[in-house]
Order: sequence, then C-alpha cells, then structure tokens
Amino acid sequence: MIRVLVIHPDSKTAASVARALADEKMMPTVVCDRAEALRQLESNPPDAVILAAVPCNGWSEDLCRAVCHRTLVPLLVVAAQEDNYLLQQLLAAGADAHVLEPFAAEVLVAQLWALLRRVGLVGSPCTA
Repeated sequence: MIRVLVIHPDSKTAASVARALADEKMMPTVVCDRAEALRQLESNPPDAVILAAVPCNGWSEDLCRAVCHRTLVPLLVVAAQEDNYLLQQLLAAGADAHVLEPFAAEVLVAQLWALLRRVGLVGSPCTA
C-alpha cells in the first residue's frame, strides 16, 4: 500500500485530500504542523509527500526544504491559483510537481500516480 504524508494546516482541505487518497487505496497520514511532519518522516517514512503552499512566514518553503533534505520521495505541492511566486519558490526548493486549488480529486491523484511511476514505485498503466 502506498503511504502518503499530507502536510496541510487546514484540516478541512487535508481531510479532502486524505479521502481522495484513501479512495485510491493509498494510506494517507495527515499532519498540520512542521514538527509533526518531520517526526512522521522519521518514524513512518512515506512513499510520497503532499505539501500545502501556505503564503505566510516562509512556512511552506522552509518545510519543503526540510522534507527534501530528509527524503527523496516525490513531493507534490498543492497551491492556490494566485500564489505563482510561492509555487515558483517551492519548485525551486525541491518540490517535484504541483496541483492548483481548487482541484479535482482525480487530478490530484493522477498527478501523484504519475510521480510514483517516475520513481518506480508503481508500474505503468500502459500496456504494450
């Protein structure tokens, strides 16, 4: 089972992401703060990370760098449409891909599956 660490300070959005992942038979772990996110990376290493882009005090950028320093798993950022600068900063800090809010759950999951395929955690859905 694919383990996904969801780091999002908004519990409602985090729950929505977790439901979408659970519907795909993934095992999400939701955390709302930096300290718990870093503890989870150490104690329960995920196969992928989904990080909220939050435009306040460098929270997201610092956390993105910390996650990338501790693991090589795919890192997907969820960002608001108007946060282009923050999204650019997170991609430069090590994020692998992004999904813009509001997002369709299917698009979020498809993007995550694509990242997991690229690192070899799941096989290709294509048949030859």
